[in-house]
Amino acid sequence: MGFLSPFILWALPAALIPWLANLWIRRQGRKIEFSSLYLIRKIQSQTLSSSNLKNSLLTFLRCAIIFLLVLSYAGPIRYGSATKETRIDLAVLVDESYSMGYLEGGKTRFSWLMNSLSDLLKQMKPQDRVLLLPFSDHIGAPMKNLAWETPNATLKNLPSLRVGYGGTDFSLPLKALRALWPDSDVEKHVVLVLSDGAKHGFRAPVEKLNRTFGIDWGPRSHNDYIHSVKISEPFDAKRPALTVFTHNRKPTSLAVSTFSGQKVERPIQGGDGIRENTLLLPKINSDALIAGKASLREDSLPVDDSFFFSFAPPHPGSILCLYSAPSFLEPPHGGYFLKKILDNSARGLLPYQITFREAGPDAMWNLSSYQAVILSHPGFLSQREAQELKEFVGQGKGLWVIPGETSPSRDFDSLKSILPSGVGPVVRGESSGLKSPASKSAKDWQDLDLSQIQITRYHLLENKKNGDVFLKSPQGYPLLICAHNSRVCVSAFSLGIEDSNLAVHPALIAFLRLVFEKIMGPVQKPKSYQLTVGDPIVKKWDKNSAAPENVLLKTPNGKKIKLHVQNRSVFFPATTLPGLYELDAVNHERFFYAVNANRNLNESDLTPKKDPPWRSLDAHSWVGEFMKNLKGQNERSAILFLVLAFFCAEMFLSSKGKKIFPFLFLFLLALPPRVKALDSDAFIWTQLKMGPNWDPYPNAYRYILSFVSQLTSVPVSPERRAITLEDPELFLSPMVILAGEESPENLTPQEIRILSDYIRAGGILWIENDSGVAGGGFENWTQKTLKAAFPQLSLRPVELGNILFKTFFLMKEASGLRIENPGLETLDYNGRIAVIYDRDDLLGVWEEDALGRPLYPVIPGGGLQRELGKRLTLNIILYALTGDYKADAVHQPYLIEKMRSGIP
Repeated sequence: MGFLSPFILWALPAALIPWLANLWIRRQGRKIEFSSLYLIRKIQSQTLSSSNLKNSLLTFLRCAIIFLLVLSYAGPIRYGSATKETRIDLAVLVDESYSMGYLEGGKTRFSWLMNSLSDLLKQMKPQDRVLLLPFSDHIGAPMKNLAWETPNATLKNLPSLRVGYGGTDFSLPLKALRALWPDSDVEKHVVLVLSDGAKHGFRAPVEKLNRTFGIDWGPRSHNDYIHSVKISEPFDAKRPALTVFTHNRKPTSLAVSTFSGQKVERPIQGGDGIRENTLLLPKINSDALIAGKASLREDSLPVDDSFFFSFAPPHPGSILCLYSAPSFLEPPHGGYFLKKILDNSARGLLPYQITFREAGPDAMWNLSSYQAVILSHPGFLSQREAQELKEFVGQGKGLWVIPGETSPSRDFDSLKSILPSGVGPVVRGESSGLKSPASKSAKDWQDLDLSQIQITRYHLLENKKNGDVFLKSPQGYPLLICAHNSRVCVSAFSLGIEDSNLAVHPALIAFLRLVFEKIMGPVQKPKSYQLTVGDPIVKKWDKNSAAPENVLLKTPNGKKIKLHVQNRSVFFPATTLPGLYELDAVNHERFFYAVNANRNLNESDLTPKKDPPWRSLDAHSWVGEFMKNLKGQNERSAILFLVLAFFCAEMFLSSKGKKIFPFLFLFLLALPPRVKALDSDAFIWTQLKMGPNWDPYPNAYRYILSFVSQLTSVPVSPERRAITLEDPELFLSPMVILAGEESPENLTPQEIRILSDYIRAGGILWIENDSGVAGGGFENWTQKTLKAAFPQLSLRPVELGNILFKTFFLMKEASGLRIENPGLETLDYNGRIAVIYDRDDLLGVWEEDALGRPLYPVIPGGGLQRELGKRLTLNIILYALTGDYKADAVHQPYLIEKMRSGIP
């Protein structure tokens, strides 16, 4: 036995007050002479004996009552077999991952737990020991610094703990404790895990310990977040686009802002899973960085509602096309079609820049500024020019040789040492059709009708050992050969109309893409400068770029750090905050590094683990539950029951006749089990716990009840009642709300009977479809369930003039977070509304963030639509409380006049 407040036991001597009072009032009798009193003395002896016994019992009962009252205030605890230690060794594991920033009632879960932990430490004894271990996806304190401390010393260390930007891994701190404690000491310690208990933290098996406790926050908490951002491909500098991957169950707004001040915003629909959303950005320069922030409307976990991005657009490949005849660029010759296609590359068909140049005896090529050369009719090459091309190819650059319409085979002799095939005479084409290439580019040819392509004439190509054939004629003769150890390709025909109709066929794009991938290499993609919090920033300058001596690093919180460049590189050890880190060099060259919290750890998914490896404690009362488990069973209730019993006994002994019966009656009332009292006549928001997402808007009821109490005289209870169909409190509620996004499990016959009995007894069922999908799984479940409960009845749309539109506010139509048709339906039973079914997501108009801003946009929008949704909510509640009171004929003239006035 122990006490939570042992200092109160100093009041125990007060239990002697009745005994001392009895001694004080006892008086010594005086002896009076009288005649023979033999018989009277015999009666007095018997009566005095009974009176003394009664007085002793009364004194005992009065002393016992005071004694027991003092004990009850001292907090008596009956220890169990596992809690007899004179000292408690408590290891507290504090989760500092960013999901702990989830807001509950205006405070983060981390703040809730730290405040409660402070209360717990104050209740512990000085001889108790505490081991404080912060963690996320890593241990937050060096193992060598872990040590037992007094509760008071631990209390002073709590302000140093804070939510970070890492993930959660429960196995790390539990394994660390295992390493610290010998096997023989494990059961002697108590472990308290202060976390959200989400399943994302169980990335490795966690051993279940007998004396480990964790926090239970209830059902899954709704959370929208941005998973990632990437540049949409193919990249187009004139119309760059971002693809933002979001997880949002509800409609919301998505905004993208760049470092240059540009902003794009649009509403997006909700749904399950990760969704792709594409936003077009303003035109940029070819060398400009694309950096900024994509943001959703903030919800209860704001840290993952923004995602920072930084991309460097790819530099388009530069190609030089050499030709000898001026007519090459005129129709119907191949150069004309080639120029048309590449001039349209801004649409993203072929991301290359090409320069056309006519060859001549004094032409200066300057090949160093190009990545590839297209050579048409190679017969004009001099020995010097041929040597330049050979050196160009030797540097790893590309070359595509296209024969002219009348090129003889000898035109290729000057380049035969670098070509992957020999070039033979011209032959006539065969029947229509081509054999598509067997390569990774073959997907570009799948939807093309190659049977309509006609090659009227082509050169016979003799493949060498270093050549790969990528295109063949109907008879299997090679039409395109590329070297597999260099970037050189040879085609057997020109692109002119005289040789083939490929230039006017959709397959031309696929053909050019295939060739350019061979001579230019894979198409460059935008370079990403994405980091996660904790990663270092490293910037290196290549040999062809001038490296500055110093750079200035600007952090997201405005701090400026001067960094020195050493060995043509600069290094910043670790990023600590999400945001854009700007690296500004002396020569005004700027780089942006986008740093985000790690999204790959699923930290944004707050789904709790169904069977955690610890004993769960309710998040809002966990300190009391924990102390009860830790200290033992609180015996205050049992002692107070004894006080009541002793009090009744004292009344029985001290009273006479029938006066005892009222006290005996009170005593008998105390014997039955305690029954939860009703909350007088206050309206209690009652919600059914049915389905995986039965509570899509956990804070909406608070705003609704506040709205009701401000505008009406209806008394409301500040707390809601969450029940199941089998809960007896169902029949104490005039209206119950069933909300959800996904269909609950099918009801059992007993549950259907209970639901039917509740409605027939006068209850109202308000069904709120928050999925945003009309005719989806939730609605199908609703129709099936109501049909089972009321086979002869069905839902019908609410018409103008319905009682729901005039119980308090006079309205003309239903409204909510969105507008469906019909948005509101009812099921009538015995002349009254028994079931209200809403598709407009009415509860969604109430949800707000910590600053009082609406969390979700209304669609199609406008503050009036949100206000009308709030008014309809109040009307529904008042109908549940007053019925068809406003349908009385007394009110009709006033209501008709108000509707004519156009008041909304």
